[in-house]
This record gives sequence, structure tokens and C-alpha cells, in this order.
Amino acid sequence: MTINGIPRVDPRARPGGWKRAMQRVVATKPGAAIHRTIAARLDTPIMKATGGRVTLAVGAVPVVVLTTTGARSGQRREKPLVYFTDGDDVILTASNYGGARHPGWYHNLLAHPECELHLLRAQRRSSQPWLIFAYVVAGAVFIEGQFACHYFVICTVWPGSFAPPILTRIDAAYFTITTATTTGMGDIHPASSYARLIVSAQMVFSFILLVIAIGTALQRGLARADR
Repeated sequence: MTINGIPRVDPRARPGGWKRAMQRVVATKPGAAIHRTIAARLDTPIMKATGGRVTLAVGAVPVVVLTTTGARSGQRREKPLVYFTDGDDVILTASNYGGARHPGWYHNLLAHPECELHLLRAQRRSSQPWLIFAYVVAGAVFIEGQFACHYFVICTVWPGSFAPPILTRIDAAYFTITTATTTGMGDIHPASSYARLIVSAQMVFSFILLVIAIGTALQRGLARADR
């Protein structure tokens, strides 16, 4: 059953095991903080970069894309949001994670009430999960490659940033791979505050990419289980 193509969601229904596990993680204070400060802010650019094929929700919660008109800019804005349904109504909550201010899309709707709701392309094309997975892998290679280039440039400009210094592009690629896979050989390590900041950022991105990869790989199975 759908409402103009949007699947009905009963908030009282018991979710599957994978969804319950993900929701429990997000419900913890560390999980909520990571989701609010990192995952939620990255979701929209990731969705745009992948043409709507990937979302950090990874099938754990029902997601719909709200399209509004910017209150100040007048430009088209898209925002992936968790939703549920009540009869023939789609319910969105402008809670902003319990913050004191309303989210931007709420102000957009006050200024321009006309809006659209649609599914992510990943949800509409769930029959091609491996195509989605290929986009995730390509994105991971691109992002990790950017970190490798950055490490090489850092050592060129500030030679003391790593110990021992990263002298070649192969060294940069090697350090990037060991950091992304959490192998941590220990033969190269950051020696400056800026280098530690970039390495920390890579570890966070690598974790997020891992979550996306697992979620997209399981997407078809989750869709079948919900039928």
C-alpha cells in the first residue's frame, strides 16, 4: 500500500532485527551525537553526489525526500527525512533533534508551502542493489584517493608532519590504506596536530563508508523481508 507512491509506514509496527539494532545504536547518546553532527549533515551531499542512490539511513529507517523552495534563496532544496504515515497523510517531524531551533526546511515551508515528496532512487530501483554498491565503492576509492594526495602534499609543505616522512605517492597510498582498514602498522604515524586532524577525519569517513557499503549490500534483502 502506498500514498501517491510513498510506502505506508506504521510507527507501531515492530521492525526487523537489523533495523532494531541500528535504531538502538542511534538512540544512545554517542550514536545520536554522531548521527546529528556527522551523518545527518553528510546525508544530503552524499545523496546528491550519488544521484539519490545512497543514504546513510542504510534501510534502518523509512526515508522520504522533501523538496522545498529556499526561504531566502528561492532555490530548490532537497532533504532526506524520516517519516511515518497516518491514514492518507505523510508525517514529518520538524524537531531538529530536540534543538531549540526549527530545521531549515521548516522555514522554507513557511515561506513557500508548495513542496514535493519522493523516494530515493535507491528505493525506486531496489532491483539493482549491486549498481548502488558499485557507486559506493567508486565513491570510497575517490575519497580515499583524496586523502592520499593530501598526505603527500602535507609532507611536501610541512616535512615534519609524519614520522618517518611520507616521501613518495606510494607511501601516501600505503598509509591511506592502512588507516582506512584500521590495520595501523605503526611504521608511519602523524607527528603534528594538523596531520592527526586529517587522519582522524579519514577514520571517520572510512567508518561512514563502511556503514553505507553494508547497508547498500543488505538493501535488497531488507526490501524482500519487508514485503
